[in-house]
Amino acid sequence: MHMIEEILMENRPSVKISPIAFLKIFVFAVNAYSNETGGILIGKEVKDEIFVTDAEEVCETSSKAYVLLDPVKIANIAESLERKSSEEKIIGWWHSHPGYGADFLSEIDVNTQRIYQKLYDKAIALVIDPSRWVRDREVFTSDIKVYRLENERPAEILWEVSSEDVLKIIAYAAMEILGKRFVDGTGEEALQESIQKEFLAIREEIKTINILLVILSMTIILLSLMLLVLSP
Repeated sequence: MHMIEEILMENRPSVKISPIAFLKIFVFAVNAYSNETGGILIGKEVKDEIFVTDAEEVCETSSKAYVLLDPVKIANIAESLERKSSEEKIIGWWHSHPGYGADFLSEIDVNTQRIYQKLYDKAIALVIDPSRWVRDREVFTSDIKVYRLENERPAEILWEVSSEDVLKIIAYAAMEILGKRFVDGTGEEALQESIQKEFLAIREEIKTINILLVILSMTIILLSLMLLVLSP
């Protein structure tokens, strides 16, 4: 186990994690709680900040204290990002430490991080321990740590959840509630279709209510006229 460097480097980029990426990592870690799990971080660098815009789970094999990421899935994601010609790329990796805490990187973790930083010198490693949520249904920032190697030693990096793209977390939560996923956009399309159907159903209900109100109003008018005619 490596002790964490406490020195904060002035030129170290800060890290912002989008709500959607944060939520996905959290859900992945909780769902696989009996074992470690992990995946890759997708994002971009803007000036001196690293923005984590998305995260994927690419676990090949795992145990309570070990996870191996699938290199084929990682390569496929990298190729997909390259085809899109966007600013986004793989900017690091994440994995869980269920029950062990997030305040360390193992020797294997350090070796993995070393590989990522050879590919991208500002690559980061995110570690999450979801045990307190599983036990107490609470989330603490101390349960998620972000690291980079400085002089071959893990150094903790300050991070925060970005306030940008807040609507994405709502969309993702809706997907989870509806039992759908973001898969080539089909999940989002299904959600939009479902919302459209609900909207149309509500509109039809409103039409029906309006018709009933018109009938009721006409009935009241007719009754009033009859009362006027019959009154002495």
